[in-house]
Amino acid sequence: MDFAGCHIQAHDLRNCDFRDSNLEGADLSLGRMCGVWFVRSRLKGACLSGSILHGADFRKADLRKARMEKTFMYDGKKPGVGWRLVGYPEGSFVEADLREASFRECIYCGADFRGARLEGANFEGAQLYRCHFTDEQKAALILTEEQRAQMEG
Repeated sequence: MDFAGCHIQAHDLRNCDFRDSNLEGADLSLGRMCGVWFVRSRLKGACLSGSILHGADFRKADLRKARMEKTFMYDGKKPGVGWRLVGYPEGSFVEADLREASFRECIYCGADFRGARLEGANFEGAQLYRCHFTDEQKAALILTEEQRAQMEG
């Protein structure tokens, strides 16, 4: 499917299947995208800022220069809260291309980044609770001590 350059702001796209789709330069900001499949999709330069992404699957997606600022992705339990979301697996960026993507001020719990390309990705102010990175990725990322502690806890 080809959605390159489209504007789908503030829409409810829960559980949509965008596998292998072209969404380059698309504006999907402020969306409700829980459980959405973006596997192998092209999202280069796309804007997903302010979106809710619980359980979203970005495996092997191209998110180069994508804007993911202030996005939320929980794996079922938000830190410091006694309740649980039900039915959402961990979000995945496994083997995705995230070069120069911006994750500024995002809040992710349990997201899996293993095998993703992260060169130039910006995680300034991000909260990364129990997120999964390889040791090599952790060493290369510019993170505060607080962010590193969140990943461990």
